[in-house]
Amino acid sequence: MKKRLTSLLVCIIMLAFFATESFAQDAAAVYTLSLQDAINMALEKDPAYASADIKITDAQRQLKEARKKYEDNKSVPVRISSGITAFQLQRGFFVEQAAVGVESAKLEKEQTIASNSYAITRQYYGVKQAERVLESCEEAYEIAFNNYDAIMQQYSLGLVSLLDVNNAKYTLNQARAACEKYKRSLSLARKSLAAAIFIEEDDFILNLTDDIEYIEFETNLLEDTQKAMETRYDVYMLKSALTLA
Repeated sequence: MKKRLTSLLVCIIMLAFFATESFAQDAAAVYTLSLQDAINMALEKDPAYASADIKITDAQRQLKEARKKYEDNKSVPVRISSGITAFQLQRGFFVEQAAVGVESAKLEKEQTIASNSYAITRQYYGVKQAERVLESCEEAYEIAFNNYDAIMQQYSLGLVSLLDVNNAKYTLNQARAACEKYKRSLSLARKSLAAAIFIEEDDFILNLTDDIEYIEFETNLLEDTQKAMETRYDVYMLKSALTLA
């Protein structure tokens, strides 16, 4: 009777545990995301990205106004007494300056997208890598557990010494500690990614669909550096200022 009550109690505890786990998963917000989905979520709520289009629109408005002023004043005679502004206006200086502003605003938006994409890609695959490390660790723990169980059976038959048992137990404890460590690392990686893509829920589940792929490539440092400099809007502004000067 006592054994039956014990078995019943164990069943009740297990049912309660699985019911709690099931409820927790149902209550959690589930996000199934590709890498591009994650990047888009980050961009949608990034103030710099939101203001980029406003800057572009404003720069285009200034270009339109500069062109209108140029058309209105290009046939007006300019004398020495008219001043440098009138001379610049007639020569189209302000049109060129406004056009530089438009290109600068566009490059600034592209740089915002690139910066976000780089940061989110690192965090996204950081989570994927942490998941893989934890999977490997859990496999190592299972091997250590099975080894410990086999050693204990052999010890009960007098086939191995207590030293063998202690060594197997030490290995098992090390594997368990490693799994706990990598679980914490995975949790931190997920929370970091969630913050970067503006997930507001405290309880969430991330299902990341893009896996890690490895490719071989050759790089040209000088060429890559040149391309990177060409996409920087601040460098573009410096070059343009020298040209206009």
